[in-house]
Amino acid sequence: MKKYKIIPIILITLYSLLSKAQGGGEEIVLRHIKGVQSVEGNYGFTQLGNSFELNYAKFVSDKVFILTGGNYEKGVIGRVNFTDYSAHFGTALSLFKIGSRLYFNIPLAAYIGIETINPYTSPNHEFSYAGDNIFIYGLSGGINPEFFINKTTSIIIHAKEYFIMNCPMGSWKYQVMGGLRFIIN
Repeated sequence: MKKYKIIPIILITLYSLLSKAQGGGEEIVLRHIKGVQSVEGNYGFTQLGNSFELNYAKFVSDKVFILTGGNYEKGVIGRVNFTDYSAHFGTALSLFKIGSRLYFNIPLAAYIGIETINPYTSPNHEFSYAGDNIFIYGLSGGINPEFFINKTTSIIIHAKEYFIMNCPMGSWKYQVMGGLRFIIN
């Protein structure tokens, strides 16, 4: 498994080098302006498991963008497995930038989802859980630095805190993710 973690790093490096080789000269780059649309894919973890997320964003002004997407999380609490499918919708503020490549965004979102807790019986049959599907909802907020490796591609990191309602596993959960964002227009 460890040898596969290096593959995305190699691909990103090659993509970045090839993009720079084709660039030639200084150009005006339009990244965080009204009308720009992007898609992103992220992989990361929470204190309970691993998660994967796909997002779509559209800038409604030079500093504010609408963010929507879906999240999949799978993990273990004690010996009980769970799976979480959720969708989120929110907005983000592009707070400030350093140079022309590094941006800091503050996302705030509402989300809904289904959490599936799988059935489990302990080996000595002292504990048994029948399993359940639970409707969850809540809010999330965080910070995400975004570093552009070329005109249309950025490496993005998400650090979020979730406040979850109706969840038997607790009301607060953190999530740390990393991924790529691609400008599509």
